[in-house]
Amino acid sequence: MMSLERGDFWDEYIDLPWHEDICKGTARAALNLAVYEMGRSVCFKKGGGKAPAPDPRIGIAAMQQAEISKEALAFFKDAYEDAKPMSDEAQRLANDTAKQQFDLAAKNDQRGDEQWDFYNKTFKPVEERMTKEAMDYDSPERQEQMAAEAISDVSQRSAIQRQANERAMASMGVNPNSGRFAQQQATTGLQQALAEAGGANAARSAVRDKGIALRAGAANF
Repeated sequence: MMSLERGDFWDEYIDLPWHEDICKGTARAALNLAVYEMGRSVCFKKGGGKAPAPDPRIGIAAMQQAEISKEALAFFKDAYEDAKPMSDEAQRLANDTAKQQFDLAAKNDQRGDEQWDFYNKTFKPVEERMTKEAMDYDSPERQEQMAAEAISDVSQRSAIQRQANERAMASMGVNPNSGRFAQQQATTGLQQALAEAGGANAARSAVRDKGIALRAGAANF
C-alpha cells in the first residue's frame, strides 16, 4: 500500500488547484476529515504522548477525489465549449425573431393609426350624414310634403280629365246647366277626391317605408 507521510499530505493539499471551485470543495472536505481523525486519535488514545500519524488512506482518498473532480470539471468545460456555438446560434435566432416581431408590431400599430385617421376623416362624416338623413327622412313634415305633392298631381290630372269631359258633353249637345251635366261633374269630383286621398296616403306610406330602409342601410354600413 502507498505510504503517505504527514508532510507529503500537507504538501499535496497545498498544491491542489485552488482556482477550481469543485476541487477546492472536495479537498477541503478531505482535509477536515483528516484533521478530525488526527484529533480523535489524540483525544481518545490512552497514555497521551506523541500523536499518531493519520491514516494514510485519508490522504490517498482526498487526492483521488480531487483528481476525479478535476476530470469532471474538464469534462463539463469541454461540453460547454462544444455546446457554446449551438447556444450562441440559438440566442442569435431568438434575438432576430424578437426583433422581427417587434418591428412587425410597430408596423401594425402605424397601419392602425393611419386607418383610424383615414376613417375619421373620410368614412365617419359619411356615416354621420347617412345616419342623420335616415333618422330625419320620414319626419311628419316630409310625409305631409309628399302627400301634398301627390294630391297636386291627382288634381292636375283630374282637371285635364274634367275639361275633356266637358268638351265631350258639349259636342253631344248637353247643356252645362242640365242635371246630366251636373251629375257627370259630381261623379268626376268624387273620383278626384278618392284619388287624392289614396295618393296622399300612398305618398306618406312610401316616405315611412323609405325611412325604415335608410335606417337599416345606415345600421349595416
